Amino acid sequence: MIGRTLQDRYRIDAQVGSWCGTEVYRAMDLQYRRPVLVRVLPPALADDESLWPRLVARAERVVNVVHPGVLRLLSLERDQEIAFLVHEYVSASPLGPTWQPGAGPAEPAQVLAYIRQLAEALDALHQAGVSHGALCPACILVDDNTGALLLDAMAVATLQGADQATRAMVALYAAPEQVNPQDLSPAADRYALAALAFQWLTGKDVHAAREDTGLPYERQAALAPPSATRLNPSLPRAVDRAFAVLLHPEAARRPQSATAVAMRLADALRQPPRAARPRWLWGVVGGIVALLLVVGGVWAASRRGSAGPQTTATAQPALTASATAVAPTATQEPLPTDTSLPTESPSPELASATKQPSVAPTTTRTATRRPTTPVTMVPTTPPAPIPTTGSASTLTCSTTVTGIFADLWYTYRDALGCPLEAEPIDGLWAEQPFEYGHMYWSEDADLFLVTIGADDSTGGRWQMFPDDETAWQEGMPNKTCDLEEPSGLDLPERGFGYIWCNNDALRANIGWGTDTERGFGDGVVLFQRFEHGYILRDSDGNTNGLAYVLSSKTGTYVRVPY
Repeated sequence: MIGRTLQDRYRIDAQVGSWCGTEVYRAMDLQYRRPVLVRVLPPALADDESLWPRLVARAERVVNVVHPGVLRLLSLERDQEIAFLVHEYVSASPLGPTWQPGAGPAEPAQVLAYIRQLAEALDALHQAGVSHGALCPACILVDDNTGALLLDAMAVATLQGADQATRAMVALYAAPEQVNPQDLSPAADRYALAALAFQWLTGKDVHAAREDTGLPYERQAALAPPSATRLNPSLPRAVDRAFAVLLHPEAARRPQSATAVAMRLADALRQPPRAARPRWLWGVVGGIVALLLVVGGVWAASRRGSAGPQTTATAQPALTASATAVAPTATQEPLPTDTSLPTESPSPELASATKQPSVAPTTTRTATRRPTTPVTMVPTTPPAPIPTTGSASTLTCSTTVTGIFADLWYTYRDALGCPLEAEPIDGLWAEQPFEYGHMYWSEDADLFLVTIGADDSTGGRWQMFPDDETAWQEGMPNKTCDLEEPSGLDLPERGFGYIWCNNDALRANIGWGTDTERGFGDGVVLFQRFEHGYILRDSDGNTNGLAYVLSSKTGTYVRVPY
């Protein structure tokens, strides 16, 4: 091939490698005097006239996709017995051995960087009406100059002529519904993206990681995904919960975009391995144990009453909600000292326990003296309104909201986007009221949520912080800063205090605590995630039927009936 000129236009200068079943050459486009890549298709494709119209139809769609993460296709050509693809020139090579099956776990930060790049490229293809269909390390390229990943959107069209090893590798990441390479869909691409992430994080592909690898592929793929943390115990447990959705055997249960796959994985990897329960929970457990011991002592004394002198037991009081201080084992990454709200709105990975406790009221109190270091309310721009949905909405989702937030989502569905789960999820939460807002903490999701503004349809702004291993932990001082509290107000402590003390803008806008933090579980606080925001019902909303609608597009919220 070297030295040959195809169609009197493309002069083949050198072979640069083999990609996804094709031989790749550097060539000179003599018409435009520019270097290009020429990929010679296998003879089986060039000679099969029944396949050629399908190749042409796919090329016509792919040629219109212009994205930095997609290898640019210029044309599909034939010259006598040779069929070939012409691509914009780039110095690249297939993803290296480190990313092949059996290579061992890779660094989570690098995995996440790659998954994000691939997700953006996949979404660009899907928006153009093209499904990739052959996502695997052999068909992913790395730019030799920048290290960025590139997708070959024509890869699936070349598989019929590819070697058996390449076809087998593609099958390792194929979705259950993708019986053959021609069964293409965006949902299958998103499954393959998650399957790549699973292999890179654990060192094993999804099928090899199953207990019974002797099952046929179709039966294996229909099973729930294996545990990633069993293969790599250093991963957060939230990763298993994420893969349960990302690798769901039913296509409709997976996220609605490749970017949503990357976000879900990022949220899971952000969480530390599950820490011990917060101290207030152990206090409740200890109180219950003490109460049981007292009851047992009284019962034993009554049994001995007729046999000897009566023993008087001093009963210990039962624990009330205010008898145990709430001290979540919150941790918080270092924060900037002056950051305007909002700065970020990640999608947290939450547990799916179902619980329902009673709710104790919170008390709002008024300051009577200023602290040593003043906290002055900073005027803010009124929050942008969150639009409701008109009757002409065209939003279509594969998942339907069936829980208590169904009507509320229907009203705000264009702002929130499609749901990431059908019903809200709960777990253990802590709350603290402030002069101008609230702080919330989730033990299961390892997150902090801050709202600043009115608790009504006027709304305000909100911000999320991850509760990870870099922040406040048990054993550290409860007080992060030493400010003199105004009479009747509270200096937040532990995780809430870490955020409050280290973020001047937030502290200035939320004011002092009006009560101490308190813990809730058993379904009092409910949280539901959507593509572009969240719905939150706090403990107060549990009694008055109100919930926060939080838009990640605007960083604002409203609190309305659900």
